[in-house]
Formats: sequence, structure tokens, C-alpha cells
Amino acid sequence: MSVDALHEEAVKIALAYLEQSGTCSAHDAFGYVGRHVAYQIEQGTSSRLMLSNRAISAYLRHCEQNRFRIEPH
Repeated sequence: MSVDALHEEAVKIALAYLEQSGTCSAHDAFGYVGRHVAYQIEQGTSSRLMLSNRAISAYLRHCEQNRFRIEPH
């Protein structure tokens, strides 16, 4: 599987899970998940399920950490 295909498949899996679980819309998470998957591929991860699971976990942590952040006016 090419790197592009691996990236695409892993992102699709992660976004489908996040959307079906009601965590977010695919649109909201697309950039974050895509960047995280790309980073993991650069680090040598080649399993699409490992990539998608790590991206899901990272996105959920990101959301939790930023849930109560108050933006200055």
C-alpha cells in the first residue's frame, strides 16, 4: 500500500469512528487527524489501524484539554 493510500485509509477510519460515536463532525477533526496520521507515518508506523487508533486517542485528548479553555476577548 502506498503512503498516500495508507494515510487516506487511516484518516477515513478515524473520522468515521469519531463521527459515528458522536464525538465530532468529520469536518471538525479532519485537519487534526490528518496531521497526526502524517506524523505517525513519518515516525515509521505502517498499520492503518494503529494509525487511526492513535489519531483518535490524540484527538480525544486534544478535545479534553481544550474543553474549558477561555479565549480572551
